[in-house]
Amino acid sequence: MADEWAAQMFANFMGAPFQELTKDFQKFETLFLRPYFRQLPFDAQLTMGQGCGEVENTSDAFKMKIDVSQFMPQDLEVKLHGSQVIVAGTQEEKPDQYGTIQRSFVRKIDLPSGVHIDGLRTYIDGDGVLSLEVPKRAQLPPGDGRKIPIELTRD
Repeated sequence: MADEWAAQMFANFMGAPFQELTKDFQKFETLFLRPYFRQLPFDAQLTMGQGCGEVENTSDAFKMKIDVSQFMPQDLEVKLHGSQVIVAGTQEEKPDQYGTIQRSFVRKIDLPSGVHIDGLRTYIDGDGVLSLEVPKRAQLPPGDGRKIPIELTRD
């Protein structure tokens, strides 16, 4: 908002030829200078990393959504360890306007009793929200862990 005000003031004092220049700079900034995988509104950037989205625990299934829009699908990994699902995201170190930045997170979710782990499904929608769904039916057997594939959907 302050950038738009400054651009408008500059255009008013310097004339119309500079309006095109400021528009070109804004396009350049959007494409090359912002360090995020996805371009989010400022208020969405402030809430990034604040827990899980929606959690639904019904008699039929356990469902959860996590905003992973800051990560590309190949930067994410979902593992099952016993009755715990571990969602992790790691980005390579990237340069930004202040130096370099590297993002990572780990979210551990304890599954409720009575879920059927063989039915565990994860997918990412077009908005970058990872959904985890587990139907309820059987008890969880102990295990060393296994990877859960992430499906990419186009909603």
